[in-house]
Amino acid sequence: HHAYLFLGPEHVGKRTLAIDLACALNCEGDVFPCGTCRACSRILEGKHADIHAVAIDASAAADDAEADEETRKRHTRIVIEQIEDLQHAATLPPYEGKCKVLLVEHADLMSGEAANRILKTLEEPPPHVVWMLLAESEGRLLETVVSRCQRIDVRPMPVPELERYLVEQLHAPEDRARLVARVSRGRTGWALQAMTD
Repeated sequence: HHAYLFLGPEHVGKRTLAIDLACALNCEGDVFPCGTCRACSRILEGKHADIHAVAIDASAAADDAEADEETRKRHTRIVIEQIEDLQHAATLPPYEGKCKVLLVEHADLMSGEAANRILKTLEEPPPHVVWMLLAESEGRLLETVVSRCQRIDVRPMPVPELERYLVEQLHAPEDRARLVARVSRGRTGWALQAMTD
C-alpha cells in the first residue's frame, strides 16, 4: 500500500513497527526484514538516506522561556513546512534503497493546513514512496486522510505475556517484571523504557 496509518496508545510500538516495515521494504536479505543487511542496519541506526521522519518537538518550546505563543504552538503541532519538506523528498527518486519511507509521528497533531497538504500527496502518490502516519487517535485526523491509508491498529500486549517477555528475554527479576508489565498496561515501549530507566 502507498500509505499506512498506525493507530494505538503512546509507547505501544507504532514507531518500532513502522521502522520494521521500512526495513522490510528496503531489505537486501533473503528474509524481510533481516535486520542485518546494510539497508536494515542503516535504517535501524537512523542513517538511511531514503527514510524521512517528522515529529513535534514540544521540549524545544518548553526549554525556551522567551518563546512567543506562535513559536510554542509550532512546537506542539506538525506544521505545513514539515509536510512540504516530506513532499519535496517524495518527488526525488530513492537514493540508496528500493523506496522512500516518509514517516509522520503524531500525525493526529497535524495543523489543518498540514493535514490538507498531505492529503494532496496521498491522493496522487508517487510510485516509489510509502507514507507512514503514526497517531493515537483517528478522531483527530481528517476522514479523507484516514480513508486513503491502510489502517493498522497497534494494541497493547497482554500483561502476562509482556511480563514473561521481560523475564525471559531481558532477564528481569520476576517481581520487577510483574510490576512494570502491570503499570505499563501492556505498552511494550513504556515497559522497555521503564526497565532501563
